[in-house]
Amino acid sequence: MRLLYSWDKEDARQRSQLVFRYKPDVEGLFLSDRGGQTENQDAWGYAQTADGSLVLAVADGLGGHAGGRAASQAAVRGCLAAALAPDFRGLSDQGFAAMFSGAQAAILSDQAASPDLASMRSTLLALIISEYQIRWGHVGDVRLYLARDSAIVSRTLDQSVPQMLVNAGKLSPADIAHHPDRNRLLQSLGSPESPPRPDLAEAAELEPADFLIISTDGFWEWVDEEHLLRAAQRGAPREAMDEAEALLRDKTARNDHEHDNYTALFMARAKKPEAKGLLDTLKTAFGR
Repeated sequence: MRLLYSWDKEDARQRSQLVFRYKPDVEGLFLSDRGGQTENQDAWGYAQTADGSLVLAVADGLGGHAGGRAASQAAVRGCLAAALAPDFRGLSDQGFAAMFSGAQAAILSDQAASPDLASMRSTLLALIISEYQIRWGHVGDVRLYLARDSAIVSRTLDQSVPQMLVNAGKLSPADIAHHPDRNRLLQSLGSPESPPRPDLAEAAELEPADFLIISTDGFWEWVDEEHLLRAAQRGAPREAMDEAEALLRDKTARNDHEHDNYTALFMARAKKPEAKGLLDTLKTAFGR
């Protein structure tokens, strides 16, 4: 299990990055930065399960609660610990229930050990990759976008008051990012009275040239779907991340208030190699 927290780094910016691979043709890049805040309250990590699947987790401690940093760390730790259990059932509903229950239990355990952390809460998104099958679930407003064929074909819906207004036809999806109630969540991890009820996607195929983006609200509030898609079309996670972060920094530099810390994961499956024509194939075979 690999847990990565920006505050573990000596970098005063509380910034961390990691490149990883799953299969020869799937590459990903994690990035976390404290943004305009004094403390980065995001946590992220990954684990490889007994059957070779990869579990990726991103959590955002709620800044309005004491212990947001500890909450996100506990959420990721508990989620990945559940995924490493010998009887973990991967892409199944039971597997996701185990991960979110593990995250909840870890936060509640830390609350019991430190009463001053009793109000800490966290969001969480967990993604499983098994061969080329993918599935995800989330509590709160960490988002996942799946880009394919020049379009966003799937996106998580925030468990928040603004998203509820969108569902009721009273607000445009584009207005969520800067809505005054954007941080009012309908669900989070850490409440003893409310067991986690994650929204789960159906399992899907990660196809060649697909691009996945996972991000906390400190990222997606500044980089909208149009610009995420434009960045994803670069194909390589590093180039896409550089373009998206440059846009984020440009926008926040021109904004009056200090922006939130942000974490993002960009992951892509490579395109299939183009098939050679018959003449090229013969030339290769006969060395001409």
